[in-house]
Amino acid sequence: MDITTMTAAALSKELASGRLSSTELVSAELRKIKDNDDDSAFITVCADEALKAAGEADRRRADGKVLSFLDGVPISLGDNIMTKGIKTTCASKMLWDFVPPYDAAVVEKLKSAGLVIIGKTNLDEFAMGSSTEAAAAVAAFMTPLALGSDIGGSLRQSAGLCGVYGFRPTYGAVCRYGLAAVASSMDTVGVIARSARDVRLLCDIIYGEDSRDASSINIKLTESEKPGFSSMSFALPDELFADADKNTISAAEETAAKLAALGMTRKTLRLPSLKYALAAFIIISCAEAASNLARFDGVGYGYRTGSYDDMNELFENTRGEGFGQEVKRRILLGGCALSADFREKWFFKAKAAAALIRAELDKALSDIDIIVAPTSANPAGNKTSGNIFETDITLFPASLAGLPALSLPAGVYGGIPTGVQLISARRRDGLILYTAEILAETEAER
Repeated sequence: MDITTMTAAALSKELASGRLSSTELVSAELRKIKDNDDDSAFITVCADEALKAAGEADRRRADGKVLSFLDGVPISLGDNIMTKGIKTTCASKMLWDFVPPYDAAVVEKLKSAGLVIIGKTNLDEFAMGSSTEAAAAVAAFMTPLALGSDIGGSLRQSAGLCGVYGFRPTYGAVCRYGLAAVASSMDTVGVIARSARDVRLLCDIIYGEDSRDASSINIKLTESEKPGFSSMSFALPDELFADADKNTISAAEETAAKLAALGMTRKTLRLPSLKYALAAFIIISCAEAASNLARFDGVGYGYRTGSYDDMNELFENTRGEGFGQEVKRRILLGGCALSADFREKWFFKAKAAAALIRAELDKALSDIDIIVAPTSANPAGNKTSGNIFETDITLFPASLAGLPALSLPAGVYGGIPTGVQLISARRRDGLILYTAEILAETEAER
């Protein structure tokens, strides 16, 4: 059997048994990357560093000093997560040669648990978009695990389109220190894996409160969160299916049928405030991006233009040459939304709409346990009218409300993978992760 096709949990058992070494595993993953990646999935491959870390993991295992269940297992990171001594570019000319002097909080935890970082995956510039490189790397067996960022749902959507699991934790469950800031009220480090259990195992490592991130909170994924399905309920809100493709609806209904077969009660749910989600997300995310990306001015670090006569030209030319078109577009929109002429009309109203959405979802999730929704309204290959935000419309509610949301593989329709989301209340991360595990186990028994 090709070891690169195994889940992280299965690989861990192989490592524990002695039938496989971390060095052998990492070497196999690096060969897979070399043979299959055309320089699109990975921006940086950390071959030397990974093999060194794998050797250290093998020595620890031989000495009986294993750091965690996933010690010696490879993982890739989105290239907007800081890695000390390893280039971190955010896929932008602005940071193309930037080498961070520190590790992100999640990277510190990965290293403390013995995981082996094999590379930095590609993404849209500053994660402004829904490209699928990290999920594609997991789906193509170049890495068993990946971390990336989920702002408006790009991590979940890419996982759904690639037939793997993509999880956005409760906002604050994972420390954001060292994640390149874009939309700070929604930025979240998320997990991509080939099984729900792998997602939970990795969350056990990266979760936790941290004084370097004031928004971080303490959540434990305990055995007590395993669901008792006979007392649980779920719903499929009409508003999240309004523009969905028929195959996407079929996938969600099949998932709903599986939940009902486990003993859960289906309820009806209306969420009228979700009609504001698209506009609220666009305005808030762009405004926060305009503020966060103001730090890239050619003075402190990052790209600096070679042509300027004064400070104004330095700023203008650096940002004009260093940022791509989509980033510029969002900065301009965000700057406008925050201006004196428009902040009352746009930004403050968007924040009020987000608060309304959050309150409505909180009320709904006090009565039901899980919301079932499409991961993406349209499957891969379907064209929208041209607004890239329209492909993410089913993903925004969880982001705006800070809720945990898991995209799970829900079959292949017309040769195209389709994902379905499970969304639950804040801090109930374990509920949807354990539910997804049981769904997968039930499916495997068929």
